[in-house]
Amino acid sequence: MDNNVSFNGQERSFATSAWMNGSAAYSVNPTTDTPLGESSEFTTLKLFLYFIILIFSSLGNALVFYLIYCNRRLRQTSSNRLLLNLCACDFLTPLLSIPFDLALEERNYVWPYGAVMCRVLWPSSTLTTTASAFTLAAISLDR
Repeated sequence: MDNNVSFNGQERSFATSAWMNGSAAYSVNPTTDTPLGESSEFTTLKLFLYFIILIFSSLGNALVFYLIYCNRRLRQTSSNRLLLNLCACDFLTPLLSIPFDLALEERNYVWPYGAVMCRVLWPSSTLTTTASAFTLAAISLDR
């Protein structure tokens, strides 16, 4: 790879991500980085809604986790311990999914984070989602 090539800012970030992925065999035009057919209003609304969902899910689950974890009386029942586990899973799931999925969608489904993040992010996201579903099942059995 020739390191003496001059790039503007967008092309440099694309070249860096291509280098980090180990191959520059694919090509994405940095100037048309938004998916075809999406207006700027739709993209703005989508980003706003993703942000709102991420903030409210993180704050809500963190608040419930904090209340149960800090109150000894609430931690004593098994149903509240399961609720604590559900809060932890539901706190991590959007943090592991929304930012990375949004970036992936905005880059026309070209993975910009490298092989290590690919091997870590998807299994951990699947783990938290599955743990959340199993915790819901355990809560229903407990009641």
